[in-house]
Amino acid sequence: MFAVFGLALCLRVLPVFPAVVWALTYGFWLSLAPILYVVYLLRTGRVAELHMSNTDERFLPYLGAIACALIMIALLWYFQGPPLLTCLTVFNAIELSALAFITTRYLISMHSAATTAITTLVTLIWGVYWGVMVGVPLITLVAVARLYLRRHTFDQVLAGWFLGAGTIIVMLPFGCF
Repeated sequence: MFAVFGLALCLRVLPVFPAVVWALTYGFWLSLAPILYVVYLLRTGRVAELHMSNTDERFLPYLGAIACALIMIALLWYFQGPPLLTCLTVFNAIELSALAFITTRYLISMHSAATTAITTLVTLIWGVYWGVMVGVPLITLVAVARLYLRRHTFDQVLAGWFLGAGTIIVMLPFGCF
């Protein structure tokens, strides 16, 4: 989801070829590399199951994802990447850090946080119409799926909503988005 959103942001400010290169780089470091790290943790027995129902198992994957976000921030800084993508990557690092910390005490829906953040960003960048048209179905489907699969309670989904939107709102005064 974030990889596709990263492409949309890049296409907004760059010609097609550089936009695709930045989006692929972002997609690798923020989506593929963390997933490959989780697969490694699964294969080596450090994580028992993909969903990591035991919250103690989630810390290493979060640390890996945070490290990947920091690598991407360094690449964006060094190669003077698009500011919107830099803001998105900083957001990813902040949200992943918050989730890593929160997960030590409480289970929260990362999926709900992500969909709410993207909805908030779509609203800020492309307007309320697109925020509602894209975001409402996305947030609703993810919330229903998390509840139906019994991966989270309503409170955990709600906490994800607040974390996703809240992190974006906190970043606004710093010139992002």
